[in-house]
Amino acid sequence: MKSLLALSVLLFVFPLFFHLHAEDTKIPEQDSVIAKVLGKDITFSQKDLLRGIILRSLFDAYAKENHISPTPDEINTFVIKTQELNQKEYLRREREREKILKQVDDESLSESDKAELRSKLEMYERIINSNLRVAAYIKENSGMDRTRWERPAKQFIQAWKVNLALYEEYGGRVIYQQGGPEPLDAYLEFLLKSQEAGDFQIIDKKCESLFWNYFTNEKIHVFSPKENANNLMKIPWWTKKLPDESQEFMGKKQK
Repeated sequence: MKSLLALSVLLFVFPLFFHLHAEDTKIPEQDSVIAKVLGKDITFSQKDLLRGIILRSLFDAYAKENHISPTPDEINTFVIKTQELNQKEYLRREREREKILKQVDDESLSESDKAELRSKLEMYERIINSNLRVAAYIKENSGMDRTRWERPAKQFIQAWKVNLALYEEYGGRVIYQQGGPEPLDAYLEFLLKSQEAGDFQIIDKKCESLFWNYFTNEKIHVFSPKENANNLMKIPWWTKKLPDESQEFMGKKQK
């Protein structure tokens, strides 16, 4: 449920999301080159964005090569469904907030329990107030509403379609992240193949170990049960219901 809460916040305000869409930064001339991807240098000042830059570059090239792009119908469905999701999540937060308000003054609770409730209350109030500000902005700028949603819609849909294509090509296990399901084993196979083809190279050895850790360290991920992985990848996550279907995404951590 924590993942779904984070996802709904992500969908409502559409910040720069998910490592596939990390922004480039300006490169100081004195920066040393730590990696290369498709002929492009990645420098030390970009080390925290290394994985995102490499994945985005390779996945964009893969999408272009395989003619993967969102259709108008897919964009329209995404916009409608995510707006519905955000409204449901807003109402759910309001209910949770009201529930906590009733609990926080309960004299039978310990001070630590009250402090935890107050912390939750502050979190919900911050999210709700943020949502209200965004909703007010959209209402005041109604002509921008569609444009506001279409750009992230295209990014999310293309990311899903690339993930599905990689999953169908390589198979393997699936994890669930804030930006949607990821075919982690397929990522690894694709990256090893791309590295062998010379599409990217990580020059800095420390950065290299950190880069590969995400794909090889099973302890940091929660894997979807094998029997759910196929549906999880093939059914667009934004068309699923909340919160009842949330458990489908969660498996047990691998030992």
